[in-house]
Amino acid sequence: MSWPLVLLVEESESRRSEIAAAIEAARFRCLPVGDPAAAAAAALVSPQVVAVSLLERAPTAKELLRSWRNEAGRAALPLLAIVPAGAEDLAEAALADGADDVLEWPAGEKRVAARLRSLVGRTLLRRETSDFTRVLGAILRGVEAREIHRVDHSLRVSGLATELGRVVGLPPDELERLRQAATFYEIGTVAIPDRILLKEAELTAEELALVRSHPVVGFEMIRGIRSLEPLGPFILRHHERIDGSGYPYGVGGRDIPLSVQVLAISDAYDALVSSRPHRPSRHHAEAMAILGEEAARGTWDKPLFALLEEAVLASEVPAQVLHDA
Repeated sequence: MSWPLVLLVEESESRRSEIAAAIEAARFRCLPVGDPAAAAAAALVSPQVVAVSLLERAPTAKELLRSWRNEAGRAALPLLAIVPAGAEDLAEAALADGADDVLEWPAGEKRVAARLRSLVGRTLLRRETSDFTRVLGAILRGVEAREIHRVDHSLRVSGLATELGRVVGLPPDELERLRQAATFYEIGTVAIPDRILLKEAELTAEELALVRSHPVVGFEMIRGIRSLEPLGPFILRHHERIDGSGYPYGVGGRDIPLSVQVLAISDAYDALVSSRPHRPSRHHAEAMAILGEEAARGTWDKPLFALLEEAVLASEVPAQVLHDA
């Protein structure tokens, strides 16, 4: 088995060679590049770790950290910021900008190896999570295909929730969790029979209770899968509301993280603009009016609702939804 690959970004040629040698001495392969712009194609070479040197305090390197997780292909690659020894301010800033860990330089072989091994472990965990989410997302899309009214519902919600999360300013790691969870958050609906999913008449109390159990069913499906546990709150609480009017437990306020609220309101919007067996789809303006009234009553966080319009316009919402026919 080949050694894990580290992509090193360092503008100084002499220092680049020095750090690359230390990385290879720690039994890692190293691909050193001098131009931060070259790291934009990092996903093409599939490194396990990306090391960004801030030893020169170069603005381009700092910008690379800040922008790294804006691209889906790079978001899962862990970042190691290399900073001068004793530069605590720079280390803190790097972590705030999106670095997963910091290595003070100069550093001995054992310290370099320890930092890199830790980050390689994160890469494997993230890839495992990504594999699981793809499988669960495929299962959910198969379930949605049973009902013409819900085809690609999860894909649309994922796009809108990810865009709203960016607009809200979620931290990179939380935005990535939101993106992953939004692809399969309603996996619990696999337990709902077709006769209920496709029913055009009003649901009975027993049928409604079964429908409302799907967040708990989905949560139990991922329980014990360590890599998916951080996504549990999205699955369990995407139908909860901040005023306590949601389900399955009627929790509210701070018990619903902002990222989960982002997913919840994105799900609610797409449900309104999509047809259902018992009603036709609504246009964007009508859906926003309904959600606005609910926000005024306390169902949704008002500042969050105020940003929804911007996210909808930036996401790939079908034109017929945005404009009355």
